[in-house]
Amino acid sequence: MGCGASNIDSGLTIKLTNRLRDASIFLSGEQVECTVHFDSKLYDPDVEIKEAYIELLGQVGYTTSSIVTVYNHTGSAQTITHTDHRIPFFCERYEFYSESASEKSMTLSQFAMANKWTYKFTLPDELPSSLPPVGYRSSHPYIEYFIRMVLELKNWYQNDIRNSIPLIIYPRINLQNELQRPIEIERTNRKHIHIRINIAQNVIFPRIPFIIDYNLENPNRSTVQAIIVQLCQNRDMGTCGHYNTLIFDTDMFDGNDFKGEHLHNKFELTLPTHYLAPTLSYKFGLISGLTQCNPASVTYELIIDVKVSGLFNDFTLKCPIIMGVELNDERPPSYASAMNLR
Repeated sequence: MGCGASNIDSGLTIKLTNRLRDASIFLSGEQVECTVHFDSKLYDPDVEIKEAYIELLGQVGYTTSSIVTVYNHTGSAQTITHTDHRIPFFCERYEFYSESASEKSMTLSQFAMANKWTYKFTLPDELPSSLPPVGYRSSHPYIEYFIRMVLELKNWYQNDIRNSIPLIIYPRINLQNELQRPIEIERTNRKHIHIRINIAQNVIFPRIPFIIDYNLENPNRSTVQAIIVQLCQNRDMGTCGHYNTLIFDTDMFDGNDFKGEHLHNKFELTLPTHYLAPTLSYKFGLISGLTQCNPASVTYELIIDVKVSGLFNDFTLKCPIIMGVELNDERPPSYASAMNLR
């Protein structure tokens, strides 16, 4: 499936238009515009349509597993069953045709004669961020958005015609100046190795480098083997589950030991993925099946592990960090690259 377009064997093609970004990425409050084209050559042109509509959907998904034990003459056998859950929390629909509201019937060939249609959706100002699934069958809740076009056929024995394209939606976040402040953390281990970390501000953005300034004091000239920097994304959706994703893991020493008394250096980091949900907490309304997912929050934590030779000499520093929304549209990511964070 291409970025912002779909064209599969259904004959329905959905394409995003009027885009500032050449990608399926939108901010809350923005307008989503798409065109739909239908090629009826794959079907009997005289097949009648019951209903034709296009909709923009937002839904929470997760998979539950259960173990069923079956007893027979040879003993017991266990079977694991998986159940996929999809709970919509947002839907905007445009109806092109409805048999119940029209005096005339419509066939597939008549629908195709309109050639191409344009639809516009305006996203609400407040929406939770897209959170892609983790793995094929994820027990951890995820949030997804997509545009779906459906042709419901009149005869019950005929399969409906449908197609959809995914969207990535970010909430539009206004980071107040008082939230943006420098980070300074420090710690000393039992070998009197002291490290102080400085970062210019506690807000970082996808694709924008940030600098870690570190000062290392090693009075006993112990062997410092590595300073590992990790960025973790924490997803928390109430009782539905919690999941941590490692965004990056890098060694500021690049594999070289340090045995000196003092080291002051700067290390530049760039986030390795274009798709990162911003720091946010969102509360779903009173929707059946979703209240247990409240609040849906995304937070980030910077973890710095100092590796020192010998037993029990390693030590760790942790601090929360805010992920903002980067609005530079010059080099947008494709949907495929965005979905690599799984």
